[in-house]
Amino acid sequence: MADRRDSGRRIAFKEGRSSSRMKTFSVRSLVGAVLFCTYVNIFAPVAAAVAGSAAGGGDFDRYAVIIARSPLVGSKKSISGAGIYLGHGAVLTAAHVAGRLSDLRQIFVLIKTRTIPARVVKVGSLDTVDIALLHVDAGDLPTAFSDLPSLPLCVDEPVPGQTVLVIAPGNAKATQIAPTTAIPPNLRSKLPTLIRDVYATGNSGSGVFDPELGCLMGIVSQKIESESLAMEGNLPAIHRQGLAKYFVSASAIRGFLGGEP
Repeated sequence: MADRRDSGRRIAFKEGRSSSRMKTFSVRSLVGAVLFCTYVNIFAPVAAAVAGSAAGGGDFDRYAVIIARSPLVGSKKSISGAGIYLGHGAVLTAAHVAGRLSDLRQIFVLIKTRTIPARVVKVGSLDTVDIALLHVDAGDLPTAFSDLPSLPLCVDEPVPGQTVLVIAPGNAKATQIAPTTAIPPNLRSKLPTLIRDVYATGNSGSGVFDPELGCLMGIVSQKIESESLAMEGNLPAIHRQGLAKYFVSASAIRGFLGGEP
């Protein structure tokens, strides 16, 4: 499958000051409490699921899907980003991949050659938690997906230097957890969970996995870059350096969905 990585959201720094290029939107709930609790139950027994290693130590690419705004599979303009299938019809992606609530007239999950309409259960924002929970009808899924074991969220917090796998459709890359010292001090408390290899790993909505425990560590949100201005011949040019890539951690996802952080 071709690499469907989107360009990703970024924060760029130049001359010691930060400028956000990200668009934000407010948080709203899209479903009633009863329906929402049904999906929260997927994540309640996280510790038991991790102990059983339901997803195994590999084959994480089986859980990667494409999020699109149009049912036209061949239309690159329709592709918004990546997502991760959790089981029971639930899909996680970044909130900015799902889009603004006012624009959510339709959203689709592309699995192999099948385009499946999805419903937004809950969506956050770049200012709060950059996560969206989608739901697809299990009856619309290919057999290979409907038979997948449920994917557990990790319990342990990421540790700098830890090896992880970043998975997007058509792209799997091993990298490491980066320390918060990789980014400017004013962002360290807001963006505490980071990975290296900014330009080689999947972008928004991709999954970060613990290859040993077989669990989902988080969802990629945005890249953080430094910018410098230099002359190339007689013309000024902006040079960017990737500092790190931020992902929303499993504990933040559980808190967002209503479970224990």
